[in-house]
Amino acid sequence: MVKISMVMGLMAILLYLYLFMSVKKHLKAERGALIHLILSMVYTLWLPLPLALVFKNDLDHLLILGGLFGGLSLVVGALVMIVQASHLSYACKHLKEETYYDQVNGWVLNGLIGSQVELYAGVLKFIWILFVTLYHLSQSAWFLAAVSAAFLLVNALYIPSLISDNLKVDWRLKTNQVIIHLETLLWYGFVLYLLV
Repeated sequence: MVKISMVMGLMAILLYLYLFMSVKKHLKAERGALIHLILSMVYTLWLPLPLALVFKNDLDHLLILGGLFGGLSLVVGALVMIVQASHLSYACKHLKEETYYDQVNGWVLNGLIGSQVELYAGVLKFIWILFVTLYHLSQSAWFLAAVSAAFLLVNALYIPSLISDNLKVDWRLKTNQVIIHLETLLWYGFVLYLLV
């Protein structure tokens, strides 16, 4: 199971890198639905990783608890991305009036199935990283604990930023999508490293 999860995880990282390198091209061509569809596939391919980490480390209770949060964050992320892809695909075909299109997209993507749900997935991922960090500390794996703690810190800094973007609360650190996506890519690369 661990090997298959690693292959799936590597495929997801390759898809994520493709998307990372080509997102401007897709945005310029108004292919938002394709971007979200690829992200949903990425999250789906990463879905076995929390469970594989648990099995690789002899069913440790910290990793089991953390894996529940990690798996749930990936399920939420995949579902949000597929619903957003569906909405964008439908909206592009059926909403002809530009102001109505922008109004509906803003309401759906930033309200109903966007920001708050993605924030929830981010909080779940933060909790997973916390449990992975605690596991490494319990095993006296100081270097791995430090790397996990670095990911924990990045997530801890960005959660208030995402909240402030969504709830109009003043927070000095502004959301930077490049850093968020780079952190996500590096985190799952790190998880794959832990499975080796």
